[in-house]
Amino acid sequence: MQAKFDHVAFVVKDVAEAVGFYNATFDGVEVLYLDESWAFISVDGMKIAFVIESQHPPHLAMRIDDKSQFEAEAMRHGKKVSVHRDLSESFYFNDPSGNMIEVMYYPKNYKL
Repeated sequence: MQAKFDHVAFVVKDVAEAVGFYNATFDGVEVLYLDESWAFISVDGMKIAFVIESQHPPHLAMRIDDKSQFEAEAMRHGKKVSVHRDLSESFYFNDPSGNMIEVMYYPKNYKL
C-alpha cells in the first residue's frame, strides 16, 4: 500500500480542553478544526486529532491520494468506506497487535 502519514488521534475527555493544553504548551500550534466531538491541530506540520471515544477510536491515520487505490485497499481489507462530515473518506483495520489504523482519502479540492 502506498500511503503517507496523515495524523494520529488521541481519545480525550474534553476536546476543547485538549486543544487549549496543546496550544498553551507548544509553540506554533495551528487549530485546523474544533467542535465538541473532535478537533484537528497541526504542530510543525504534523496533524493531531482529539476525539471522544463514542465518535472515533484512538488511531494512526495514513493517507492514500489515489481514489482507485484507496477503494482497492478497502476491498482488500474487506472494509466499508465511511464518508465523514468534512467529506473525507476512510476505513479502519487493526495491526497484528490490535492497534487501530485509519486509511484516509481526501477528495480533490479538499479544504478542512
